[in-house]
Amino acid sequence: MNIQQIKQVLTIAALGSINKAAKELFLSQPNLSLSIKNLEDELQNFIFTRTSKGVELTEFGREFIAIAQPAYQQFNYLEEFCSSITYDAPLSFSVSSQYFKFASSVFIDVYNKYKNKNTNFSFKEEPILQVISSVHNQQSEIGILLLSSMQKKVLLRLLKSRGINYYKFTTEKASIIIGPNNPYFSKNIKGVTRNMISNFPFVTYNDDQYNFSVEWAEVGIFNPNNRIYVSDRASMNDFLTNTNAFTVGVHNINAYNNTEYYKNLRALPFLDVDLTFELGWIANKSRPLSAIAQEYIDLVNDVLKL
Repeated sequence: MNIQQIKQVLTIAALGSINKAAKELFLSQPNLSLSIKNLEDELQNFIFTRTSKGVELTEFGREFIAIAQPAYQQFNYLEEFCSSITYDAPLSFSVSSQYFKFASSVFIDVYNKYKNKNTNFSFKEEPILQVISSVHNQQSEIGILLLSSMQKKVLLRLLKSRGINYYKFTTEKASIIIGPNNPYFSKNIKGVTRNMISNFPFVTYNDDQYNFSVEWAEVGIFNPNNRIYVSDRASMNDFLTNTNAFTVGVHNINAYNNTEYYKNLRALPFLDVDLTFELGWIANKSRPLSAIAQEYIDLVNDVLKL
């Protein structure tokens, strides 16, 4: 028994004729008669008796109608309810980034714009090779990363081999980042030299495959006897805030015109180190960029180039 057979029984009972019901239901009379016969055989009871004037309900048929009528009506209500509900597919957007405060700040701005919609957003902070892997495997739609001038060519070859496009945001000079326990934090200076920081501990991210150690050694700012490795931005900021240690990175002043940088951290450019870094973003060649991803990229561009 199915809902169509119930509808057929109700229509025949209302019109008192299989021929009239067949026309109402846009069925041929033989097909409708066969459908009712199959139902009666399944129920092992006659629903109708055939007369010269048409059909009449049997006693079983009247009981069947009494139960089938409200059931069919409820089914129609359910069908109308389901047809009135439209599925709102979630807005999906995912970013993998190295450890940049501006990247997460802009991501939050984008999320807040769409927070009242059905969203599926993801933001991950990862080492550079994991960022590349996430974009290559399409776990993340875009990646935000930092390339040094010394190893840019190597990484661009790697990106090309993974089917990933690279786009530049901006080029920045290397700077040290320090907290209030470092004596240079409160001094009125425009920058530092390598000799000025040579006796302070050096903090860097624990990325065995790509942690800029080549760059640090080349320019003479890597102290092998006094270094600290961390795996996340929170730990990095804790060490810089509560010790006299320093780290090396980039500090785009424009990025924090509208978004406050860490209150207890200060960036000072090197005065005697010719080392630049390139901030950029990557995307998988086989994955068209979504409208939200393009919006995010445009906002990051605006933030970095104000």
